[in-house]
Formats: sequence, C-alpha cells, structure tokens
Amino acid sequence: MAAPGVLWTLSKKKAKKRRQRVIISQQKQLLTYYLLATELTNRPDSRLWSLPKNTGFTEILINYDDDLLNENVRINHQMFLYLVQTLNTVWQKEDTNYRQSTTVFDKVLIGLWRLAHGTDFTTLGHMFGVGRSTANEVSRQFNELIYQIFYKRHIRKPTEQRLQEIINGFQPLPLVAGCIDGTHIPLRLPEKNQAASYINHHGWSSIVLQAVCDHEYQLINIATGYSGSMHDARIFRISSLGEACLSDTSYFQQANITEQIGDRQIHPYLIGDQAYSLRSYMIVKYRRRELTRERAYFNKMQSSKRMRIENTFGRIKGRFRILLKLTESKLENAVYATMASCILHNMCEQFKVEYLQRWDQRTADEGMFDRDGNHQPLVGVNDINNADRQALHEGEVVRDIITEYLWAQR
Repeated sequence: MAAPGVLWTLSKKKAKKRRQRVIISQQKQLLTYYLLATELTNRPDSRLWSLPKNTGFTEILINYDDDLLNENVRINHQMFLYLVQTLNTVWQKEDTNYRQSTTVFDKVLIGLWRLAHGTDFTTLGHMFGVGRSTANEVSRQFNELIYQIFYKRHIRKPTEQRLQEIINGFQPLPLVAGCIDGTHIPLRLPEKNQAASYINHHGWSSIVLQAVCDHEYQLINIATGYSGSMHDARIFRISSLGEACLSDTSYFQQANITEQIGDRQIHPYLIGDQAYSLRSYMIVKYRRRELTRERAYFNKMQSSKRMRIENTFGRIKGRFRILLKLTESKLENAVYATMASCILHNMCEQFKVEYLQRWDQRTADEGMFDRDGNHQPLVGVNDINNADRQALHEGEVVRDIITEYLWAQR
C-alpha cells in the first residue's frame, strides 16, 4: 500500500492536469465565440487557422500585357474578361466569417494555368495562394463549366453560309466540308479490369479525341473518351457524327449545297486518312497499288488539305500542354480537360489570340505522348455485307469524278 504522502502527490498532479485541460477548453470556447461573433467587416485574421500563402500572383498576371498573358495562360485580356463575366454569375461564392472565398479571377487563372502547363496541384496552390485540394477542385470545376456553358457557343455545326466559306477555303479540292482525324490523349491507367482496353498501339494508356476542323483551324465537331485501343474507323462509326453520316443527316449532308462535276451532282464531304472507310461522305486517298498520274495528283491535293486537322491538333496541344502529360487518372476528369482545351482553342482562334510557333516544340516526354490515332486501314471493313459494298462503290465513283476534275483543272 502506497504511503499517504505519495497518494497526496499523485492527486495533486492529477488536479493540475485537470485544471490545464479546463483552461485549454475555455480558450477554445473563447476563440470560437470570438470567431462566431465577428462580423464580415471585422473578419478575423486567417492566420488563426491557416498558414499564410502567396496572394499576389493573380494581380501580377492581370497587369501583364496581352503578349505576356498569352505566354502564361494562352489568352488575351478581351477573352479573359469574357470568361470572368460569363462565369461570375454561376461560380462566385459568398465570403464567410472565417475566410474570403476564392475569386472568379483566381479560379479562371488557376484553371487556365493547369491546362496550359499541366502543373501539379501543390505547386498550383502555392502560386495562387490556395490549398492543394482547392486547386484540384477549382481545376475540375473550371473544365466542367467551360464544357457546360461554352461548348454550344463555340463548337457548333456551321450554318449554310459558313459551310460555303469552309468549302471555298479548301479549294481547289471541291466541296470539302472539313477534315477528320483522331489523336491520343495520355491517361494514367484506370481500374485494373479496364486497363488493357486503354493501351493504344504505341504501348501506353490513352483516350482518343476525334475531331473535325475547318480551313481556319477551328473545330466543328468533337468526340472523346474512347479507349486508346479503339480504331479510328470504329470510333467514327459509333460517334454521333458517324451515325448522322450513315443516315444522311449530318451538318453537311443536309445543306442545300451541291456542285455539278462531270455528269453528277456532288454533295459536300469530309476528308480523312486511310484509317477511314471510303464513302461518298468520306473521301480518302488511293492506296499505293492503285496509283496513276491522276490519282497521285489527287492524293497530293487531298493530303495537303487534310494537314489542317494535323495542324489543328498541334495548335491545341501546343497551347494546352496538359494534353501532352500523364496527369489525369480519372477518365471523367481527362474527358473534361480534353473538351475544355478544345473549346478554349476555338475561343482563342475566334478572339484572334496569337499562336506562338515555339509552342510547337516538345520535350522528350511530351513528344512520346504526341501521337495520332490508329491510321492503319481496318482490314475487311469494306467487305462486311452488300450495303457496305454499295457504299464503297458510291465512294469510289465520287472520288474518281473529283480526281478527273482536279487533273483537268491543274
């Protein structure tokens, strides 16, 4: 049995600890009451509960001239103001007694910087004075809002007048309504049971972006989210554009535009590489074993015009380097980042934001991920049934007529 003096000492120590706990509890209560009682005009110093962060980077960017703003976030002041004014009504949150909300100015710049450079969220948070999780959430919301609000405004099917301008822009190749192709966007491997389907023929995981562009590097139609192993021809067939072409309801098939070439009325069509099946609405090059002088000349003309889609992909990835980096691990986030980049690219072209040629340069890692879709012909795709044979024959007739026309006009 312990001596009475020892028991008294232990009891004294326990009482002291009890008093310390009470004091700490009271301090917490006082701090809570203080914070709750403080009005917005007397907001408590955020250092009470968070570390001080950099808050001046936004002001620095906004004070840049158009050239420096374009260099850093790929837009000019006119386009920046358009984005902020449009997003302010749906994205600005109210301040609270505890902290100020992140402004729409900051949010737009965070989203643009992430797309332009693929910067990790920790660094992005330090740059703009927000936490890592906030940078992550803001970037995700930015991409989703760009798609939800601006997609139909800036990627839309052309009017008949605009379609005629596009056709004129692709001359001397007649009646070209746009160029189509696919390109790979890097994706961190998703769930194990789906991983294999996302491995492309280059050996890394990706999703495919299918796009149609006009003669001015602007996108007319986009579709993405397809697994990297899918062939370009299959993606086209299952896309909304492919289904519309098959039912003669696409934007260019419904237009009241035709041209008499030889003894036939030719309707507008797309041009693509040899991954796509030859159809009256999809004109591809002749294969090497089929070449004559006339056909070789057609191939040269078709290739020179089809390069617009290759250049368009180059400009999109040059502006928004996130599409060249293995950053996104969730399929949904990768799709929204890709769609947002495409929409912002169109906006840049429409707002006349200069594309800097040095953006064409790629690092070794970026170069590995800068790859087009599967361009190899899909073996046997034209010989499935009688309907396909008939459609192939119609495509051959149209291509031969165009070839004769170009050879005569050279």
